[in-house]
Parts: sequence; C-alpha cells; structure tokens
Amino acid sequence: MNGTGVAPNGEAALTDQEIDVLDRLLSVHDRGAFYMAYNAMFDSSEALLQTQISTFSGAVGGTALGPNRLVQVMFRASCIQSGLGSHP
Repeated sequence: MNGTGVAPNGEAALTDQEIDVLDRLLSVHDRGAFYMAYNAMFDSSEALLQTQISTFSGAVGGTALGPNRLVQVMFRASCIQSGLGSHP
C-alpha cells in the first residue's frame, strides 16, 4: 500500500496490488477488513469509523450493535408477515 492513496489532482491513486486487495476483501464480504485496508491506503477517518461500525468495535461499533440487531429482527418479522418466509 502506498500510504497516501491520493494523486496530486485529488483523485484516488491505487496500485494494481491495492485494487486486488480491496477486490478480494469485497469478494469474501469482509467489510471490516476492507475498511481497515482502505484506511491504511488513504488515512481516512470515515474508513476508520466504518471499520468500527462494521466490526462492532470501539465506542461507535458497540453503539451500532443494538440498532443493527433490532433492524435484523424487524426485517425478519417483516419478511414472515409479507409471506416471503424467514430471512437467514
């Protein structure tokens, strides 16, 4: 990873290796690792925040755990009521 990830014109500047890393993480649905890698590439406070949320770590992630579970329960109930069956 190049450590900056930003070209002088402000656009993302990723190497082929960095793109491959991000693609592999997305292909296995590992959001936490994706945001950690993205943060390492861009030093992005937003990516760091998303890492905490998607891994339920830190104060922000811990706060996200309850509402996330509530949404899952409500979605499952909604699927059952609408005749779509249960959602895994």
